[in-house]
Amino acid sequence: MLEAVKIINDNLNRYTGRKKVSETNLYICCPFHGERTPSLGIYLVEGGKYPYGTFHCFGCGASGGWNKLAKELNMTQVSDGDYKQRTTSSNMKELQKQEQRLLGRGSGVELPFGIEYKKSMGDWRNISGSLMEEIGCKVSFDPREKASYVVIPIYVGRNLVTYIKARWKKKKGAISYIVADASSVRDVGLFPYNKVRDMLKTSDYKGVLLVEGPRDALFLIDHGIPALAILGTNMWGTQKQRRVLRLLNKYECVPIVCMDADKVKANGVKPGQKAQREIYKAIKKDNPVKKINLEKIAKKAGLEELDPASLDDETLKLIRGFVLR
Repeated sequence: MLEAVKIINDNLNRYTGRKKVSETNLYICCPFHGERTPSLGIYLVEGGKYPYGTFHCFGCGASGGWNKLAKELNMTQVSDGDYKQRTTSSNMKELQKQEQRLLGRGSGVELPFGIEYKKSMGDWRNISGSLMEEIGCKVSFDPREKASYVVIPIYVGRNLVTYIKARWKKKKGAISYIVADASSVRDVGLFPYNKVRDMLKTSDYKGVLLVEGPRDALFLIDHGIPALAILGTNMWGTQKQRRVLRLLNKYECVPIVCMDADKVKANGVKPGQKAQREIYKAIKKDNPVKKINLEKIAKKAGLEELDPASLDDETLKLIRGFVLR
């Protein structure tokens, strides 16, 4: 066994986060975008088609060799002398094929294809069918999994940025969301940007919540609260911040950071609370900003975790008072 392989195995054996194992991969929660269901696969086959320790996240698209992942997880890196990273185009193409199979391409559910979402189809995970229809979602079916999916378009202004594929029903141990183009999400992905802009045009709000996922934003909007999903705890940057502040300043609104209260830690850190601190700090340098600490609300209610899509009516009423003039 190569020394590098031993180092990788020892580090992964000590990893305390959630894990899933397949024939060739170990799946863990992705440290690049923060999540609760493991969607980052680490290839662990000696002499296989990819270098040992190669990783790819089917949630945000992050990929690379072991040292890149080890740096993010504060694990031991390996020397090039013992472990020569093979980054041939054939390897990358094969990784892309894996992603395509996961997205369902070639099986009748290739993004963005599907039938238009109609409100008569009913709610999607407690989000009204009328809202799903309004924002232009589609519904597709994967015959291999015998499962239905919602295909959510991400628009910013007139520009279609990317798509998100989400399970119709949540399945334990399965990836809930798949992003078609992670790079676009990192740079400008905000959801549902156009719907929130229209809300600010027609009503007198004084704040907009910044949340993690698309369902969080849609749930709040369904309850009369403008909310923008940044689409991942590790998906905040200067370009996205400028776009958010440009919109909110136009309508004299204050950003209100409201990330998930997490039970599970990724590399010893709760990603929601980490994002809450970092985003709040980044905006506060030059602009007014507020925050809603869901971790405190969760502890008060005796809950281990809490997200905006799980808030009760009393808390939603308080937040509405927070954002209405």
